[in-house]
Amino acid sequence: MSIDEEGMLPALLAAALADHEPDLLFVMPSFHNPTGRLMSASRRRRIAELARQHAVAVVEDLAYSGRIGSRGKLPPPLGAFAPRGGEVLTIGSLSKSVWGGLRVGWLRAEEPVAARFARHKALADLGTPVLDQAVAVRLLPHLAELEQTQARSAARRLRHLTGLLEQSLPDWRWEPPVGGSALWIELPDADAGAFAQVALRHEVEVVAGRTTDPSGRHDSFIRLPFTYPADVLTEAVHRLTRAWGDFRRHGPVPEQGSPLV
Repeated sequence: MSIDEEGMLPALLAAALADHEPDLLFVMPSFHNPTGRLMSASRRRRIAELARQHAVAVVEDLAYSGRIGSRGKLPPPLGAFAPRGGEVLTIGSLSKSVWGGLRVGWLRAEEPVAARFARHKALADLGTPVLDQAVAVRLLPHLAELEQTQARSAARRLRHLTGLLEQSLPDWRWEPPVGGSALWIELPDADAGAFAQVALRHEVEVVAGRTTDPSGRHDSFIRLPFTYPADVLTEAVHRLTRAWGDFRRHGPVPEQGSPLV
């Protein structure tokens, strides 16, 4: 679904809810993946109202809830705007805000709903590793400090990546993300899926827009993470630059080798 600088468009959402009558709505207000945009408080309130009107449960994914740099407080979660009787399940993870190897997530919902999830989880797996949970409990009191550290690191890496791209691939275009972990880049007059094949030949893996949008409106976009160390980002841009040159000269080629990113 199309979004603007404030997030999901209520008019389009209302039409989709009326036409398709879904049982579940999935949203990423802080921050949208892959664009890195932040949904405004007023937009969150309106979406919560629409979900209640159409009796649709909402899953609010806050896994990418860290800002880039320090640009003020985030709006309240969408669940805070849910009208009485609305069902909003808010989920998140420490793997993005703390460390990718800490695969501990959380869910916030009304107590009966959360209890049902706990029972289903017990049936579906053997339980979350005890050591990981123990580490998570010890880190929670320091979460705000850790998120600030991650935000500063993300800002440095984003500046490094965009500086390299502006120098080596000046015809690529993107909107600076407010949060998240990747650049959403538009390639000029190019099929991103075809370019991704060429990038793989140079041992760099990028996500083409068509994998994130079934409508086909973003076939010229790629998703490029900026969470890697500076040396990896530098090498990735060097390889992407060579891949772009090959793509412009020869077009797509069969994929080869294993990816770097």
